Amino acid sequence: MTRTSARTSLTDLLASPPDIDRARILATTEAEIRAQAVADGDDPDAEAEGYRWFRLPTTCGGPWA
Repeated sequence: MTRTSARTSLTDLLASPPDIDRARILATTEAEIRAQAVADGDDPDAEAEGYRWFRLPTTCGGPWA
């Protein structure tokens, strides 16, 4: 990212297009993501810890209702 610096205003950041390659993101396979996780020292098969699963109430009115 070349455009971000301490002197870039929020207005300029919001007005500029995102600096990402959407085609590359969409072309990334699960196998590539898994290989990167392993290379980073993570275990993609490990159970998630420290999270509590809960179901949102249907009275919220969101798309999950």
